[in-house]
Amino acid sequence: MSHAKDNHLLLLPRPPSEISFATFRAAYEPALKEVLARCSRSVGGVCLDVALSCPGVPLYMQAQQLVGLLYRLLLCADVSLEMEAGFEVNYRVFLLGGRPDLTEGPIINLGSLARSERRWSQIYTVESESGESLLKRMIQLRQSIPQRSHSRDFTSVKVAGGTSVSTAEEPDTQELQPSKEQKHHSVAVGGTFDHLHIGHKLLLTATALLLETSKGFDQKRESYLTVGITGDELLKNKKFAKYMQSWDERQNAAYQFLLGIINFGDPDQATRRVSRFSDEGPNGKAIHYELQSGLTVICVEISDPFGPTITDESITALVVSGESRSGGRAVNEKRTAKGWPPLQVYEVDVLEQSDDDKESSNLGADFKGKISSTDIRRGLHDRDASRK
Repeated sequence: MSHAKDNHLLLLPRPPSEISFATFRAAYEPALKEVLARCSRSVGGVCLDVALSCPGVPLYMQAQQLVGLLYRLLLCADVSLEMEAGFEVNYRVFLLGGRPDLTEGPIINLGSLARSERRWSQIYTVESESGESLLKRMIQLRQSIPQRSHSRDFTSVKVAGGTSVSTAEEPDTQELQPSKEQKHHSVAVGGTFDHLHIGHKLLLTATALLLETSKGFDQKRESYLTVGITGDELLKNKKFAKYMQSWDERQNAAYQFLLGIINFGDPDQATRRVSRFSDEGPNGKAIHYELQSGLTVICVEISDPFGPTITDESITALVVSGESRSGGRAVNEKRTAKGWPPLQVYEVDVLEQSDDDKESSNLGADFKGKISSTDIRRGLHDRDASRK
């Protein structure tokens, strides 16, 4: 995939009180479709940051649900538009929480977002009282930064609002309280991550959200996010293997995405140290990205279904998709046999079209083609075949 050249930001007001795909669709689909239509006019692709405002700080399962619903809506809007061949939108969804300590994603406060080093050429807001209030606060915070040469270097654009959008966007004043959820300082996720797509992004975001619960209460303790990525040797017999990305390409795409939803400071200063390992034995090939924040992202080449979850006792949580829940059980059986505590396993819902979409359109193949690495490789194969 090529790198997006233009950065846009969409600010979404708080979600409806009843959270479901139907209510999200009614509230946000008009805005998403208009934004994507505008993005398609850019040359060379767009990186679209989507920030959803939330009251206070949502608990893990709710936060994962909010991100998943937005990615699903983006996917539906994406396949409904006829974009030029080769044009791509790099989506990054994160949440706006109200706690003052939330200075890094995937849940970040509005002040930290406004003070970020990101340069957006367009900032979109929903045409409603709550949407305009959110944009006004964003602009005020961004302009208040001294010696910021690009504090107002964007064009603000109002886009269509849906129904049942929250009418109040008051600043959060909740006091900082420790979360009752279990804290995790070392979490893991695994997969092939070939041609990184929205399904992968949801999985990686859900993993990063597990570390969010400990932020602000134990700043001195470092945290670790381990991404187990299938090695090239195990993928030689995959369909359309010729179009499979190398391990280095896949790990870099996963890391760059994580950095995009976690770090909002100077991207050139985000990484403190990069260490590469090529040791013999299981999980010997790895890259450790140590961030200034104290988080270390570890990309490991895996050659079996377990990866570092059975070689690193410090890992306490594992994120799996609904299709791979049996893998979580197998990992815990191995850990129990070693006398280690079992991992807490979190399951992420698989992205699917709604029944209405399936019945009212012929976009099912296009939808699947954007969340299936095999179908993405098939598309590349068919494209090359048509040119011969």
